[in-house]
Amino acid sequence: METIKRKSSFINILAWTSIVFSGFGIVMGILQNILMQTVMKDNNFQDAIKESGQQLPPMMTAMFEHMDTIMMLTLILTIFIFVTSIALLKRKNWARVAFIVLLILNIVWTVVSGFMQFDMLKGMGQIEGVPPEFQQIQSVMGIVMGLMLIAMIILYLYLIKRLNSKEIKEEFLEN
Repeated sequence: METIKRKSSFINILAWTSIVFSGFGIVMGILQNILMQTVMKDNNFQDAIKESGQQLPPMMTAMFEHMDTIMMLTLILTIFIFVTSIALLKRKNWARVAFIVLLILNIVWTVVSGFMQFDMLKGMGQIEGVPPEFQQIQSVMGIVMGLMLIAMIILYLYLIKRLNSKEIKEEFLEN
């Protein structure tokens, strides 16, 4: 007698959530890349960025200078996440492993981007003409950003732990 393979709702929810969000991300990525190749390649826009570059923090200036590459790589990554999410739903083990790797990379990126955000926030407070009240807002924003980064890391660690659990591994190894 053949046993019925049980599919966990955890994987179904994780995969479908990722499919929906990465699907929207693909649409947004395509639109952003179109915008980048049309509007932002305009000389007036480029001149405005160069003029304001003297006032922007170095990290923001670097991001603006390489925005087209960043957006294209983000779109490619989002497409990979979409494909991996579909394979996760189909219980392909390579997708479970890839998802774990993506979550680990998300943890690393969350830490790196956290430092970048704090650096940019600090740099914005040093721009000429910023009112002193901004320092209070800046402190609150820093605390909220820090708490959000910690919450995201905890979520990623929880997902990694669940994807590595014995019951989930068995579900994937049956396929």
